[in-house]
Amino acid sequence: MELRWWLLGFNDKVRIVKPDMLAHELQNGLFDPLTGLLLRRATEEHLDRILAAGQRNSRPLAVAVADIDKFKGVNDTYGHSCGDVVLKEVASRLKKGCRTCDVVGRWGGEEFLIILPDAEQAEALEIAERLREVIAATPIMMDPGHTDSPSLSITISMGVRCVP
Repeated sequence: MELRWWLLGFNDKVRIVKPDMLAHELQNGLFDPLTGLLLRRATEEHLDRILAAGQRNSRPLAVAVADIDKFKGVNDTYGHSCGDVVLKEVASRLKKGCRTCDVVGRWGGEEFLIILPDAEQAEALEIAERLREVIAATPIMMDPGHTDSPSLSITISMGVRCVP
């Protein structure tokens, strides 16, 4: 029961939800259906909790924002379905490139927020650089099911802010 109240606490108002609807509500309210990452509001909730815990325990915290470079051009030139492929692949690479304690969320259209608990400035910058390199290293296949599919080289820009 405690878990149910905690999960329902993501909304401003507490509601009682039938158990069979709980999974559906959580999936749609917390996760981006395209990328599978946390949505902005859920990411903000995590950030608030991790920041408060870090302040209580005098632990550092870093936050990185990643933005896909020239993403509008991808959508305009290749169409929104190709843009969706790029978003999914960038999200996947960001998630795989992070530590298990990190939180990756979709912040906006082509923006991602990465919460890096217990990361000092030097480590946060290393993680951000590694993620940037992972995205740029391999072109993204527009149709991953076919080996002769066209591919796009994608880069991201990142900013990092550290809270001592």
